[in-house]
Amino acid sequence: MMLDASAKLPSGILQGNLNQFGDFDECLSINAVFKKPYGDEPSGIRGKYCLANIDVSTNLKNSTLDKTLDRAKSFSFVKSTIYDPGHFIPKFSSINWGLCVPDTCQADDVKKMIDSQLREINVTTNLIIEINVDDDNCIVKSDVGFKFNLSLIMVL
Repeated sequence: MMLDASAKLPSGILQGNLNQFGDFDECLSINAVFKKPYGDEPSGIRGKYCLANIDVSTNLKNSTLDKTLDRAKSFSFVKSTIYDPGHFIPKFSSINWGLCVPDTCQADDVKKMIDSQLREINVTTNLIIEINVDDDNCIVKSDVGFKFNLSLIMVL
């Protein structure tokens, strides 16, 4: 189920269809409890949704690759990087991928997992890929309820 709830490479990447958020609700609904072969205390695994920010660039200016990348990024309508602070203007030049991982994973683990999958692309192409996964962009179901209740109390 975690793989099903995660983003996958979509069709239309070269036309700017870069952001893939996966299935947030399906990920957070994952809660598997199982009994260990030894001991009485059951163990379990819950889904954790993490939103990864990915920057893709090339150092081959005015090449076919550079032009294709520019088109995929909406012609860099608003240039930004994964390290820009949040703002109200959409980041057209960053890619966002939603991933569902076990709740024991940390943001750095998710970053390493993505990096290991994209390493071959870094080596075999002239693309420069930077990945950022912030702890604030990872959430477990219990976190959602607390933030919602706190927001509701603040509004009241």
